[in-house]
Amino acid sequence: MPIFPAAEPAIVACVTYRNAFSSFLLRLNKGVAGQGSSHRRGRKKKGLFHIVEIVIITMVMFVVIFQMSSMPNPEADWGKSRLTVQGRDILYSIIDSGADWSDENEIAGLVDDAFNGTNVKYSLVLSGAPEASISVGCLCDGSPDCHSFCDWLSGELPPPGGSLKFNGLPTGFTVTETSSINNLFGVMVDTQPLTGMDREVANYLSSGGGFVLVRNLSSQDFTDYGTTLSEYFAVSSSAGSGSGSVRFDLDCITEDPEYYQIPRYFSHISNGTGDRYNITNTFSSFSGDSAQKGPDPSCGVTILRTANGYPACIAREGASGGMGKTVWVSNDMSVQDDWSILLTSLVLWSSGHERQILSSDMGVEKAAVSIYMIPRNNTQSGYNHMFQPIEAILTLGYIY
Repeated sequence: MPIFPAAEPAIVACVTYRNAFSSFLLRLNKGVAGQGSSHRRGRKKKGLFHIVEIVIITMVMFVVIFQMSSMPNPEADWGKSRLTVQGRDILYSIIDSGADWSDENEIAGLVDDAFNGTNVKYSLVLSGAPEASISVGCLCDGSPDCHSFCDWLSGELPPPGGSLKFNGLPTGFTVTETSSINNLFGVMVDTQPLTGMDREVANYLSSGGGFVLVRNLSSQDFTDYGTTLSEYFAVSSSAGSGSGSVRFDLDCITEDPEYYQIPRYFSHISNGTGDRYNITNTFSSFSGDSAQKGPDPSCGVTILRTANGYPACIAREGASGGMGKTVWVSNDMSVQDDWSILLTSLVLWSSGHERQILSSDMGVEKAAVSIYMIPRNNTQSGYNHMFQPIEAILTLGYIY
């Protein structure tokens, strides 16, 4: 059996063509040789014909070799297919086993057991589920007001392992007061001016961090660091000022499912009685400030709007180089319950929607499989139940 069956017709055609072409040249040379004084020129032509013949044969062989080299590698395709089938079987097996997806150690153990003794590397991510523990850095210069806010924030954001759950998966926050913007934190929360921090904010966001600015903006803020506010928070100065009650701007939010996640979080977090918040309700006392959405209509979405049309909260995804999330929200704590739940929702949104259960450096990715599910342990009733399918993504690759 030929080693390269696909290339055999091309090789046969090449040999046949060479024989026919050689016979043609031989007859031509004989004719040229019989022309008396043209004999010497005939020799030169004969040599030229041989050169042309070599060039043509070389070109044909080059085409044949190129075709053979571009043929798919059956072994490589089979390896990827095998990983895909294996990964899908493992995910379905975990679901059918009734495993508790809120227990990351249990899920990780089941995947580890499935690949024990193999040369497969793997990672597992739950998309649509916040991290179990979200690290929050409260930016503070040490002033009493700033220190008081960080203490208040630490007490208001639910801790990990508490009652805050989405689709049965618990989540919570660990708040640490810090004097600098640090990539160790998943989300930064700040009430102070960002004067001179343009580069730090940009670098932090480009690494995928979230930034929540809680501040009643003034004209001096736009003078001192207006570029930072406009470029990264999609906020610009306004000649007017918001007033009256504040509510979610559902007309803007529903244009993009990503931003609609904020009122969904707000609705499904308890207000202390077990009832869901009604996102059509208004905040009875909230400051609008002299701010408006930035000039670029593609950047940012108004989340809260005052009765006279001014924004009180603006969110932006992909704030720096397509990475990171930012939120500016006006600072008014006169409505403690609503404000606390709103801030929790904004920090939660800024942290992202992916939970890393297993992580591994794949090098070159070989295969990725995913399935959508509602965790079976999601049996609680009332405000903790938020219907949102979660995508389990299992990425697989060979060590060697």
